Amino acid sequence: AVVSTQSTGVFDSVDKDRSGYISVNELQAALSNGTWQPFNPETVRLMISMFDRDGNGTINFQEFGELWKYINDWQNTFRYYDRDNSGSIDQAELQTAITSF
Repeated sequence: AVVSTQSTGVFDSVDKDRSGYISVNELQAALSNGTWQPFNPETVRLMISMFDRDGNGTINFQEFGELWKYINDWQNTFRYYDRDNSGSIDQAELQTAITSF
């Protein structure tokens, strides 16, 4: 897999203790949900568990790369259907998204 310089920089900035692994707490501290409120810890644990291939409760750089791609793919999908760039999906935009799937 190709490793982008951007994802390397992001990984390094999230891995605050320089362990080579990102913990739930490190990921939660790095995420923004657009409301300046921290992500729900259970949501962050779920995100880690989705990509934690070795089952150690953290994600390494390769696993982080998969999470990074997943988040970017969802952001791009959201932006595509947020036609008015409001930062929200209204009823009409949701209807368009659902019918296109």
